[in-house]
Amino acid sequence: MSQQIADLLRRARKRISTMDTWCQGTAAQDCRGNGVLSLHPDACRWCAIGAINAETANVNLRQLGEEALNAVCPRPYGAEGVNDLLGHAAVLKMYDNAIVAQEAA
Repeated sequence: MSQQIADLLRRARKRISTMDTWCQGTAAQDCRGNGVLSLHPDACRWCAIGAINAETANVNLRQLGEEALNAVCPRPYGAEGVNDLLGHAAVLKMYDNAIVAQEAA
């Protein structure tokens, strides 16, 4: 299962790898900056958690992916706090750390 989680995290990280495809304050945005659901067909930017949701329909795997991110977050932040307060570079680092942790499990 750890490999499935790592693969999910890699796909989600790729989805938000640039500032143009990442957002804060909402799970996802359309190209006009309006908040939309992460699975909405017009979504073109995602937050750290929204990217996971957009990459799999498997609710259990989504939860495990979120838990993997939260496990490597700097305290007192969770993944959402890292996304909304610490910025894009911190989100990518969080993903990198979570991928490494899953591959080591």
